[in-house]
Amino acid sequence: MSHQRVPEDAIKRGIEVAVCSPHYVKKIVKSVKPGKNIDEIMNQACMCSAAIAKAVIGEKTPSKELVENFKSAKERYRKRTIPIAVGTFGVISITSIIMQNFLCIIFGILAGYIIQRLDLKYYYLKGEAKWFGVK
Repeated sequence: MSHQRVPEDAIKRGIEVAVCSPHYVKKIVKSVKPGKNIDEIMNQACMCSAAIAKAVIGEKTPSKELVENFKSAKERYRKRTIPIAVGTFGVISITSIIMQNFLCIIFGILAGYIIQRLDLKYYYLKGEAKWFGVK
């Protein structure tokens, strides 16, 4: 492989399409597939490497839209998602105590955890915000 030509056009394409985002980097890594010939493999490797490098060293300042969306998602998470998760855990726990079936408490813990993890928008924006250092 060290004798192969480095396709500059693939590097330029990778730089042009790159987006400064952790989700973009994951998407690029997941898109890598085994190639059939060495030229295809080198083309893919160069494009993906350039795109990831550009994403990592790219824009350091988050967009105002990201900051605002994360702030509202965080507020919604605190005011809606967490109370629903805690409430569900509480109801299931009280029910398990009344029924004297303490194994149901495990179900309550699991239900509370799943409910708060279902706020996919919050966790997506949290990943993006963390990338830029937004708290």
